[in-house]
Amino acid sequence: MKQPEIIIHSVDELSQLLKKSFFSLSREGKIKLDTDKIEHNKKLYWEEQLADYYYDCGCAQGSMSMIFGIMGILTWHRYHSHGFNFSWSMIISYSITVIVISFTGKFTALYLTRRKLKRLVEKIQQEWQESEKKTSSLN
Repeated sequence: MKQPEIIIHSVDELSQLLKKSFFSLSREGKIKLDTDKIEHNKKLYWEEQLADYYYDCGCAQGSMSMIFGIMGILTWHRYHSHGFNFSWSMIISYSITVIVISFTGKFTALYLTRRKLKRLVEKIQQEWQESEKKTSSLN
C-alpha cells in the first residue's frame, strides 16, 4: 500500500495540517515542503518532524500506559489483599481501570503531539515568510 503524501506549496497551506481530526485513520505518510527558499537539510528535517507529529496515533504511549496500569494494579492488589486471589468483580473493575488508563495515555500523547505540531508549523511559517521576504527584497 502506497503511503499518502501531502505536498505543501505555500506558507498558508501549512495551517491545513492543524485541521486533522484526532481520530484520523492514517498512521503513516510523507509531508513535502515544495519550496527552494528553505535550506535543503533544514527542509528535510522539518518534513520528517511534520510527518512524525501529523501521523502520530498515540498507540505507543497508550500501550505503555496499559503496561504500567497492569503492573500498578497487580502491585496494589498484591500488597492490599494478601495474595493473588481474584474475584470476577475485581477482574472487571481492574480491566476497566486499565482501559481508562490506556485511553488517558493515548489521548494525552495525541494532545501533546498536536501542540508540538502547532509550534513546529508556526516556526516553519515564520522562517518561510522571512526567507520569502529576503528573496523578494534581493530582486
